[in-house]
Amino acid sequence: MREIFQNKNFRIGVSYAINRQEIIDTVFMGQGKPAQPAPLEGTPYYNKQLATQYTEYDVKKANEYLDKAGLAKRDANGMRLRPDGKPLSFVIEVANSFVEHVDAGNLIAKYLKAVGINAECKPEDRALLYQRKDANDLDAMIWGGEGGFGSILDPRNFFPYNTESAFAVAWAKWYMGVRDETAEEPPAEVKKIMDAFKKVQTAPTIEGQIKAMKTFLQMSADYFFCIGVSTPPYGYGIVKNNMRNVPKKMIFAWQFPTMAPYNTFTFFFEK
Repeated sequence: MREIFQNKNFRIGVSYAINRQEIIDTVFMGQGKPAQPAPLEGTPYYNKQLATQYTEYDVKKANEYLDKAGLAKRDANGMRLRPDGKPLSFVIEVANSFVEHVDAGNLIAKYLKAVGINAECKPEDRALLYQRKDANDLDAMIWGGEGGFGSILDPRNFFPYNTESAFAVAWAKWYMGVRDETAEEPPAEVKKIMDAFKKVQTAPTIEGQIKAMKTFLQMSADYFFCIGVSTPPYGYGIVKNNMRNVPKKMIFAWQFPTMAPYNTFTFFFEK
C-alpha cells in the first residue's frame, strides 16, 4: 500500500475523483472553493499550481491516472486490484469530534468507490486517531488544512515537517532528528525539498525569505504530497459589547506563537 500511495499518479487520480464543489455545498454550506493545501491567494507565498492543481472533478481523468498507477485490473464487481492481485481497499480515519470531517469523509469514500477504490470512512476518538497517526499505523486521515502566512510557521502540508505531516510520519521523524525504528530516511527528492525549507529558515532578509519560500513551495507543488478539498470556510468570534477596536476579520491563530497575532490596541470600557 505504501508503494501505491507514494505513486504520484495514484494521488492525482484520487484528487480528480473528489467532487469538491458538492462537499463545499453540502458540508460547508457553500463556503470556500475547491483547493489543495496551499498559501491563500493574496499572500506573498501564493502558488497557483500548488493551490489549484488536480482540483477539477473529472472521473475520466481519475480513472486514467489510476490506470497509469498500475491499478488497471479490476474484479468482477469493477473494483480495482493491487499489483499483487489483492483488492485495493483502505480506511480513511476521521476524528468524530469534527462532524464536518466525518461528512466529508463519507462523501470522499463514495467518490472513490465510483472509480473502483474500496475506501471506507472510519470516525473515531481524536486521541485514538492521533495515537495511530503518530505510530504511522493508518492508511489515510482527514485533518484541517492551512492558509495565509501560517505557511512559513507550519509547513506541515508541504513536506514531512513534523508528526502533523500525517502523510509521511516516518520521514518527518527523520527530518526532526529521530534515528530509531520509528524514523525512516526519505528518498533524495524529498531530502531536496527539506533542504529548500532550511534555506527559508536561514534567509537573512524578508525578501530573501519570500524568494526561498517560493522556490520551496514550487518543489512541493511538483511533488504533490497530500490532497486538499477546499479553502477554509469563514470563522467567527464572540465579542463582548464593551470591547473596542476589534479587527473586522477573525484571526486564525492556532498556527501562530501564543499571543503573536493579538491586536494589542484592543481594549475594554469599564461599566
